Amino acid sequence: MALLEGGCGSLLLVRSTALDHDLSLSTDIRDWPGGVTAVGDAVSLGSSNNSDFLFIALVVRDFKNSDDNPLYAHSLAAGGLTVWVDPQGSDHKTFGIHLRGMEEVEDGMPDSGSAVATPSPADQIQSSDLAANGLAITDAKGKFVRTTAAALQTYGFEARTSYSGDRFVYVMKLPLHPMENSPFPSELGKSQNVGFSFEGKDFTAHKQGGGSGGGSGNVSEKFNVWFSDQLASNQPAVIKLK
Repeated sequence: MALLEGGCGSLLLVRSTALDHDLSLSTDIRDWPGGVTAVGDAVSLGSSNNSDFLFIALVVRDFKNSDDNPLYAHSLAAGGLTVWVDPQGSDHKTFGIHLRGMEEVEDGMPDSGSAVATPSPADQIQSSDLAANGLAITDAKGKFVRTTAAALQTYGFEARTSYSGDRFVYVMKLPLHPMENSPFPSELGKSQNVGFSFEGKDFTAHKQGGGSGGGSGNVSEKFNVWFSDQLASNQPAVIKLK
């Protein structure tokens, strides 16, 4: 993956690495095609696609004892992650996939707006694949419907997550040409750019005071990264239904 100059509005613009084969998802990003590119001190992104699938990797690192980098990886592992997709390459929440966190209330819907309570210490959150904990999908109307990783895999979607060593990794395989009755946007097969957002829940972080008059206290933080992914050019010009 390569970063591009400029962007789509305020969006970070990235270029997907072209693939001529399918990709077996792994949270070991050392083998990620094209590598992952740092987009900040705590966040790296990777993107690859062939003519049928788009593969996305998100890596979030925590830096303890640093007020400039809140514990985002910890909060994503605890409170879950919603991936928003915009087939037009912008920042509209057209379609979403929510992965339930390890400390998220099982019966609570992801659009409830409730903040995550102060998460357990990082050493009490076990490394796990959040996709196995529960998934929900939503459309532009904002209605979430519960589903499972196995159910979405029948339509070509896969996701893997891991959290260990203060690092959260999310990898995703998204079908560009959905099957009939698939919940995924059919416009993806005709897109040149696809917009993505990785969004966590609000969580409480403690800020240390600094400088004269600087005070300490709890503040609300939230992980949210939008980017526009320019797909590799080996895509067919028209959508095909399988």
